[in-house]
Amino acid sequence: MMRIELAAVLITLVLLTGCHKPESSNPPGAATQVYSAMGVIEAIQPDGKTAVIQHSAISNYMPAMTMTFRAKDSSELRGLQAGDSIAFHLVVTRDDGWI
Repeated sequence: MMRIELAAVLITLVLLTGCHKPESSNPPGAATQVYSAMGVIEAIQPDGKTAVIQHSAISNYMPAMTMTFRAKDSSELRGLQAGDSIAFHLVVTRDDGWI
């Protein structure tokens, strides 16, 4: 039951903070791009900082696939486990990327 409540809280927070943002909150060519995405956790790595996520297509960025993402703040992954559905923001710079 706790897992469902945590997932509901996380989804609510993402929806409240991102309801009216465009797919990318920065214009093309900007130093930092932010994309909204949805997916399912496949695994949280033992380091607690990375997650394998099967995500849907990220409009104007990448097709649907399963890949590893690094969390900028590892506390964001705490409590999540394989099978959890999530909504997240992918931040991409010229040299780095994180969720």
